[in-house]
Amino acid sequence: MSTSRLEVIATKNGPRFDPEWIKRIWGLTPGNYNEMVSPRHMMTNGWDCHITRSGEIRCECAREYSDGMHVMLYTINKEGFARLTLDTPADEKPRTLKKGYVVSKGMPVAGTLGVAGGYVDCRYAYFREASFDSLLKKAGVTAVEHADPNREYSGHSARCGWGHASFSIETDGEIVKDEFDEPTSYREAFNAPGANPNLYDGYDRIVVEGATWVVAHSKEHYLDNHNSADILYTKEKDVRSILKSIIARKENED
Repeated sequence: MSTSRLEVIATKNGPRFDPEWIKRIWGLTPGNYNEMVSPRHMMTNGWDCHITRSGEIRCECAREYSDGMHVMLYTINKEGFARLTLDTPADEKPRTLKKGYVVSKGMPVAGTLGVAGGYVDCRYAYFREASFDSLLKKAGVTAVEHADPNREYSGHSARCGWGHASFSIETDGEIVKDEFDEPTSYREAFNAPGANPNLYDGYDRIVVEGATWVVAHSKEHYLDNHNSADILYTKEKDVRSILKSIIARKENED
């Protein structure tokens, strides 16, 4: 599921999409799948996003399927209150999937707006305040998942003719298990006479206990997959403090 990002900037006339950022990231020209209609109207990843004269951001994704029209709508008012809804033929009225303030009190609506692709009912949208987005970047985190960090993690790890992949974690807890699981067929091929002893392809399985946070780092350039993700798992409500502690930890290591 791909995600497109738009930078929203604050101006004296209200929020606007940053045209320079969009041109730099997308290299947009008229007629592309991603299109900048105006600084207040963007079309990307199947979403139609525009900023009204009152300063409200509205992003809509609508698709007609065999049972009728499915519509996902993400709105952010000028006070920074956001709401994500889904309306399908099976619903009597649009369902609210999530809602809440996405900017600090008194702050302008400025930051990163993300909209996901895929089947309409499974899409999502989010907004990250500029100051929060800056903390994420400094901490080396691309996304936050509010979940118990004390569990097993698994990720692809490989260096072979099909490409390379790596998986690792950092945490304030304890790693109680760290194993590499390689399919038998791969292990036999890589251990065959004359094979390069430095080749491998399998999965790292790591178990963490006693943690308040875990960052799972996954990078993959393997066959047609070119992905990179650094996901923070935590149940703590004060994510900013967690990010600041991760940044301080990195600075101390340097």
